[in-house]
Amino acid sequence: MKEEFYNMNHARRGDCVIFNIKHVGTEEVRAGSEQDVQRLTESFSFLGFEVIEKVDLTKKEIIREIHSIADKNHYDNDCFVCVILSHGREGYVHTTDGEVSLSTLFDPIKNCKSLLGKPKLFFIQACRGNTIDFGNLVQDGSLRGSETLQMLSSESDVLIAYATTPDYVSWRDKKMGSIYIEVLCELLRLEGTETKLTELLQKVSNYTAKCFAVSRLCQVPCYTSSLSKSLVFNLKKRVVMVMYNDGTYSNVSNTNAQINATHSSA
Repeated sequence: MKEEFYNMNHARRGDCVIFNIKHVGTEEVRAGSEQDVQRLTESFSFLGFEVIEKVDLTKKEIIREIHSIADKNHYDNDCFVCVILSHGREGYVHTTDGEVSLSTLFDPIKNCKSLLGKPKLFFIQACRGNTIDFGNLVQDGSLRGSETLQMLSSESDVLIAYATTPDYVSWRDKKMGSIYIEVLCELLRLEGTETKLTELLQKVSNYTAKCFAVSRLCQVPCYTSSLSKSLVFNLKKRVVMVMYNDGTYSNVSNTNAQINATHSSA
């Protein structure tokens, strides 16, 4: 059967909303989170997203913001991305004044009518428990849109990527930021426009684990996916408006702009 890809040729790529919870109650400030936001902003902007950062929201504020996003019109967008940077435990993330279940944040987006049939991507940089992965020593064994009406489940076309596996902690450097976010953003810049997202995330898991090779600790990212098609963030065509002497105009592809965008990834 022929492989199907999501339509990434809408007028807009879509929004990438980053919830950056730096101050969690009376706990120490999540130092290094600013570096994560900077990397995420650069990578997702390069892929064509409009990046929006929301800092230090309370539980009520983050829920209200999620519902506001779900109420927006996303019909002209390719997809939607949400990134959460915080502390957490399995199934929950912290706000400035408590915690909120991930399902409370996911469900409104899943049920957004203008995002049905489109990829809804969530990236969670937070602990999922208190268990520390000390690893085990092992020997390495090797040196695009149809107008046909159809029923669409709100549970389909969703990908949730976690910095770590259930019940385990994730690690963040107070100066450099999170290793998971660093690896994810680097691969998005290098391969996001040509590699399928699920294949890219497999590389993220591989490279993140290797970052701990000289450490006594381990961390393995993972993801769950109900994406029904393959997803590649192909570079969007830059379009310029040409105005003629008679007052008419037309939109034409700006090849030079597209080439410049490609070179800017280096």
